[in-house]
Amino acid sequence: MSLFKVISFLVYFRTIVVVKAALYGFAFENDEMFDDCPDVPYSVNVLDIGDLSNIEMDYTDGFVSVSGNHTVTWEGVQPTDRIECIAEVYQFRRGAWQPTPFTIIEKDFCKVQFDPTSVWYQVWSKHIPEHLRICFNNYGIMYAYEPFTVDARFNFITFVEGRYKLVGRGFAYDERNLKRKVSLKGVSASEEAVVVLVHS
Repeated sequence: MSLFKVISFLVYFRTIVVVKAALYGFAFENDEMFDDCPDVPYSVNVLDIGDLSNIEMDYTDGFVSVSGNHTVTWEGVQPTDRIECIAEVYQFRRGAWQPTPFTIIEKDFCKVQFDPTSVWYQVWSKHIPEHLRICFNNYGIMYAYEPFTVDARFNFITFVEGRYKLVGRGFAYDERNLKRKVSLKGVSASEEAVVVLVHS
């Protein structure tokens, strides 16, 4: 199971505060990794910027256990670059993927990656030891995770059962604020998940 997949879905749905909500959980359909996005020139796959082969994940009863490490392998990006990240959730309705209101845009991801007030920190980066807390615009940095467990269930006040997927994009800008040629965009069946009602 992809670490990026779990983090992204949790970031979206764990930040919503609701009253009298039903408890939902993600039922991921498979363990495949990310596919390339069609018709996106100069884009790279998620696996092209990170070696995830040493990440171990176990999904049991609505909880995800994570351990291991991964190494950043995003070529052509410099430590001085500004990284812009955009993540959008889509729902499959009426035979097609439709946009939802759930979008996160980080104009400078390096500033929030290890910020204790950010949602990214709460569900992901706080589990990286302090001496390894360097932005992922540094080629070759390895994130070794302290074993942790994440609750993949969430409360929601409206009916949200169905099929969802995440589309993530990343852009690097040099010191002159010019976008670098290679961007990150990856979507796959592995990011698709069915949201099911646990109890109301």
